[in-house]
Amino acid sequence: MVICSPPDMFHGRGREFWGMTSVTVIGLSVAIYFAMWWKLKRTGKQAVLDDNRRIFRSVFAISFMLILGWCLYMALFILVRFILDLQGQSLAMAIELNGLPANTTLSLNLFVLYYTSTEYRAAFRNQLRSIPIIGRLIPVKQSLS
Repeated sequence: MVICSPPDMFHGRGREFWGMTSVTVIGLSVAIYFAMWWKLKRTGKQAVLDDNRRIFRSVFAISFMLILGWCLYMALFILVRFILDLQGQSLAMAIELNGLPANTTLSLNLFVLYYTSTEYRAAFRNQLRSIPIIGRLIPVKQSLS
């Protein structure tokens, strides 16, 4: 099994640049989603607010999961790289395993969308129904609720 590690293709200052870019993008994501939340909260029309809130809730849940995964990765990286006294192959393996929280959160989007959105839930059920074995096990409503 090979664990994907994009920074491995960079050397020297390139790795540091990758890390700083990741932190910057995550910080900007948090700022943008906070600004969107603030704008939604300040709008006075309840119907618009309810529709936007449903959409924003799904987007926020996915973003929160991704940011949490990356933050866990960074915290574990700091722990392994600078606090624990690992050398050689043990250090390399520990750094690779640190990426599991980030990779796990990338694969959880389906479950987050299934839980937070009736439209996505209906679409996922329709897709599952097209699989012969699974389709008989899952009752699917034909209309969106």
